[in-house]
Amino acid sequence: AQSGRLNLQGTYILRESYKFEGNGSLINYPVGSKFTFRELARYALHESDNTAFNIFEIYLGDRKIQEAILGLGMTNTSIYDNTTTPRDIAMLFAKLKNAEILSPVESNEILSYMENTSFDAWLRAGIPAGVNIEHKYGRLAGVVNDAGVVESDSPYIIAILSTDVDENEADRVIPEISKAIYDFETE
Repeated sequence: AQSGRLNLQGTYILRESYKFEGNGSLINYPVGSKFTFRELARYALHESDNTAFNIFEIYLGDRKIQEAILGLGMTNTSIYDNTTTPRDIAMLFAKLKNAEILSPVESNEILSYMENTSFDAWLRAGIPAGVNIEHKYGRLAGVVNDAGVVESDSPYIIAILSTDVDENEADRVIPEISKAIYDFETE
């Protein structure tokens, strides 16, 4: 957006072929519904909306997305393989928080999309009420991930990613890990 390659105020008209099963509410909107790319970014981050992400992926293309990923220094992340590492995700959140990717206003806007999400049973569950967290949750079969910025008195970045896990166990353990890290970081 900041580079001018994607106009966030530009309008996208929803197509049936771009709808994608899974998280999010966009799949329920009728074909022909209009959204700005800014609204789609909010859906993608706040609701983890698969249709919104799919629209961006089709619109931008995997090659451009991968180039942007590598340009951010995320050398262990691949859009093609749908893989990343806690280090790459933590680095992305640090760069967002420090306005190293976007302007401070744009960075704060993006981070605000990841506040008060409907995915509060993982990282959020291990952090006391009243402490803000901007985070992105993701889930696939055998994969449960949550990462973000915890705005405690001593802010920190946390990234918990898993593969080949029992999802019920991950649902139980991730809040415990989050609480243990919160307690460590704030003592």
